Amino acid sequence: MSSINVNTIKSRLGGPPTLPSGVVVSAAATFSSDVSIGGTLTYEDVTNIDSVGLITARNGIKIGAAGIGGTIAANGNTTLAGVVTATSFSGDGSSLTGLANTDFINATQLNVIGFTTVKSLNQFDYLAAKGAAAGGATGIAATVSIGVTVAPKSAANRYYLQGSANGYYLEGEEAPFYNLTPGRTYRFNQNDSTNDNHPIILYFEADKATEYTSNVVYYADGVKSTAAAYNSAFNAASVRYTEIEISDTTPNVLHYQCYNHGLMGNAAQFNSGVLVQTGIATAQGGLEVGAAGVGGTISSGGNVIFAGITTVGTALSLADNVSAKFGTGGDLIIQHNGTDSYIDNNQGDLYVQTTGSGDDVFVQPADALYLQSGGANTRLLVNGVGSFTFDNGTLIEKCKITAGKLSDNTNIDLLDGMVHYFTTQETTTSTPNIRESGSRTLGDAMNTGDIITVNVVTTAAAGGYSANLTIDGNAVTEEWVGGAAPSAGGASGLDIYVYTIIRIGSGTGDSGFKVIANVTNATN
Repeated sequence: MSSINVNTIKSRLGGPPTLPSGVVVSAAATFSSDVSIGGTLTYEDVTNIDSVGLITARNGIKIGAAGIGGTIAANGNTTLAGVVTATSFSGDGSSLTGLANTDFINATQLNVIGFTTVKSLNQFDYLAAKGAAAGGATGIAATVSIGVTVAPKSAANRYYLQGSANGYYLEGEEAPFYNLTPGRTYRFNQNDSTNDNHPIILYFEADKATEYTSNVVYYADGVKSTAAAYNSAFNAASVRYTEIEISDTTPNVLHYQCYNHGLMGNAAQFNSGVLVQTGIATAQGGLEVGAAGVGGTISSGGNVIFAGITTVGTALSLADNVSAKFGTGGDLIIQHNGTDSYIDNNQGDLYVQTTGSGDDVFVQPADALYLQSGGANTRLLVNGVGSFTFDNGTLIEKCKITAGKLSDNTNIDLLDGMVHYFTTQETTTSTPNIRESGSRTLGDAMNTGDIITVNVVTTAAAGGYSANLTIDGNAVTEEWVGGAAPSAGGASGLDIYVYTIIRIGSGTGDSGFKVIANVTNATN
């Protein structure tokens, strides 16, 4: 083969040089300007296309063999035969079509517009019972037939590695926690041969300690029987099912388990009105509990009406200026306005009372206690140190009137009053015993430094008088006004004994009390 060695090939007058047989370049070639190719540019043994700018493929890009790799068409349609892996996708997804089945969707929130068909709910806590209308009927039937098969347990089974190695599959779901609707009847259809030796029985507990029998029947080839008889006839029967009618008295939870083996099933909840919600549940139209007027409602406006008893576990919290109202027309209102608290009674009397024997009422202000009437007029003030202030009111004290003699009724109980009047004329001497009551001593009622005044009025007689006194049954030494104790009673009228008692210590008798006594006779 001949060769020509030249340094430069220049353009001819009519344009660039024409090489009719083509050009073969056996070494590297460098082009300093554009290269225009009218036909096909063929690369052999090219691993990469290294471009510093854009690569424009006017008719698309083909990757690998047709049907194995993929194509990017000139209009932007992309077809890939393998797996597409990406960190993220952009766009709203409104044009996505033909999405195939997926094992699960992991999302914080799932918004669905229109109908959603879910074939498997294994990841859900509760599964609404699905099945076919018994007898082939269409629509929502009163009796629902649930197809049952038996197969080995998977690791997802609630009782995996417990009890039997096999488990029930209800309508294809492995041992679901079923939610059954009151007012319907459910059949656990066990016609499939995998159920042999595994009749379903309903129990109160998963360990089958107690069988549940109310509204439950067992059928083997049309013969209704007990659980034991059903088990005996089970394998020989071709039509076999457990049937339960759900009513308002059905226990909240029962367990469907095998008569012969342990922990093949799960639990069933018989209350379709129960909402199981781990987050916030939004009921846009309100919430109704039970029948109208029997349970209660929470309206969309926030009004709450309950027909029964409402129990609050820890505390009932009301914000400032929010009232708790009692009575049809808000007869009693309790409120805190951010500064002060109010109990506002607008109808009838207000009672603060105890009904049990020995039950006290304590009012414990940190500073003063005000009793007001006629608006803001203070009628009684008890200050922080226990002093009383009365304003423009009548002070009425209680008097105990006894139709008898002091000598026959010597116990002076101060809970009955601080003044005791005996209407029957005295005939002999007597020693009054002063106490708070028959169940509490005066020593317990008084603190050191306390003082009280007790008046005892007797119907006078010369031979009837009181020269001595006891407190809580213990003798005390009286300090008599005038220097001497009485030695006789008045000839007529009333003898009035006034005892001023000072608590001087914690003891009894003279170690606990100082008594100043005085007697005066009053006649017509």
